Amino acid sequence: MYLDESGNHQMDAKGIANNRYLGVVGTIVDMTHHYPAVLCPAMESLKRAFFGNDPDDRVILHREDIVGRRNVFSRLSNPDEALRFNKALCQFVAASDVGVIAVVIDKQGHYARYGLGAMHPYHYCAKVLMERYFFWLRHRRAAGDAMAESRGARENEALQAAWRGFYSNGTGHISGERLARLISTDEIKIRTKDANIHGLQLADIIATAATDNVLMCHFEKNQFRHPLDRFIHDGVASKYHCNPASGMKKGYGQVFLSGMPELVGANKKDSC
Repeated sequence: MYLDESGNHQMDAKGIANNRYLGVVGTIVDMTHHYPAVLCPAMESLKRAFFGNDPDDRVILHREDIVGRRNVFSRLSNPDEALRFNKALCQFVAASDVGVIAVVIDKQGHYARYGLGAMHPYHYCAKVLMERYFFWLRHRRAAGDAMAESRGARENEALQAAWRGFYSNGTGHISGERLARLISTDEIKIRTKDANIHGLQLADIIATAATDNVLMCHFEKNQFRHPLDRFIHDGVASKYHCNPASGMKKGYGQVFLSGMPELVGANKKDSC
């Protein structure tokens, strides 16, 4: 499972005011066949089709660079080319055999409920994500590990410690012993975007669209941040982890942590 975030973990007044919601999204890929044989070659083919194949200017798919038309993505300033790219990227995402779990936290509600004792919001999302990942693996009789995008030395060290703590001591809902049966290591791998890891690039592309959709399902937002995200979500919509019996995504592949117990179950759509 590849993790990426949309938003930031800051819990001070400015961090909450400017970026109230944090989404941590896991993109789950079969590493035995689909990833090396299908996903990675398809991503490189997409890059070549739009941006060429200069070995000295390796293209890394990064949503902020794409939306900001930075570096090689400046050619997407042409509206026709941007539309063509958005459609091709949507088709690539739709064709990728992946699972998606999006966990979104309302930092304002989280702080209002727990105050200075509030768990780090990224770590809280990662804990909930670990639980859903466990059930995703169990349903498929599979095992797996996790990799996250690097966010800085201090943040990486703290995430590693939190992940190991959940793995060893359990999450409160799943014991460490049970987690260890399906999640193969207590280490969460951490890599930078420029390492050209295809799973992290896909996770980066999906994270904002998936976060926005969770917020839209809970009436916290009424539209995607950028047209690109709407295209991406068209490709992602069928890939969320869901209840095997009912097909429900809410609480399985789409989780909203409001922080306020009185809001749980209120003002929500039945399905996303």
